[in-house]
Amino acid sequence: MNDSLQGNALDELIHEGRYLYPTNVVEIVERYHAGGEPGVPRSLVLSYADHVLSDLGNRAPYSLTRFSALLDDRVTDAAFWLPNALYRTGPDRISVYPLSWHQRLDGVTDPVEYATVVGADLDRARGIADAGVASAVPKQLLLDAMTVMGPMDRRTAGGLLRDARLSGRIRVDPVQNPDADVRVVPAPAPASSGRSEPTRSTASGAASGIPDRRPRPGTSPAPGHGRSG
Repeated sequence: MNDSLQGNALDELIHEGRYLYPTNVVEIVERYHAGGEPGVPRSLVLSYADHVLSDLGNRAPYSLTRFSALLDDRVTDAAFWLPNALYRTGPDRISVYPLSWHQRLDGVTDPVEYATVVGADLDRARGIADAGVASAVPKQLLLDAMTVMGPMDRRTAGGLLRDARLSGRIRVDPVQNPDADVRVVPAPAPASSGRSEPTRSTASGAASGIPDRRPRPGTSPAPGHGRSG
C-alpha cells in the first residue's frame, strides 16, 4: 500500500468541504490505500486531514487538533459493525470496518460472501438470533466493503454484483435503486430421486416378488429341474 497522499483522494475530501467528518475521511482514505494490512495508519489519515483543512482555510469546519480528538472518539473495539464507528485494526491502524470483516473478506471478490458475512454481522448488531439466512445488506455498504477488502474499483464491484444477481445467487431489490437491499438467495434443497428401496427378505423369495420355484411337498419337480443320470 502506498502511504503517499493520492490526488484523487484529496479531491474527494476537499469536495466534502465543511462536511469533513472523521468517518468520511477514513472511508475515502481507505478506498485509495486498500491492500496490505487491514485499515490505514492513523497518521496517514491525519496527514490528509491537515492538507485538506489547510486548503479550506477559513471554510475549514475545525482545527486539526479538534479533528484528531473527534477521530479518536469514534474508535471502538466492537466486534460488529456500527454506523459512523471506526475500528482499531492494529497498532496505529484504523478502519471503517470491523477487524473481523477484514479477517474473513480480505482478498475475497464474491459478493455473495460479502452479503453473507455482513448480513450476519448486522443481525448480531441488532440482537437478531441466527435464522440460518442473513438479513438484507444495503447495496452501498456492500459495494464500499468490496472496494476496500477485494480490493477493486467500484465499477468492478458493481459488475460482480450484477453477475451474481443474474445467476440467481443474490437478489437486489429494487434493482435500479442505489439504496437497494441485497439478499442471499438460499440454495435449493436437494431433489428427491423418487425411487423407493426394494423390500428385502431372508425368509423367502415371495416377499421380494421373486417367484419361488422350489417344489411343494407331494409334487414332482418340473421337467428339466431334476438331476440327470
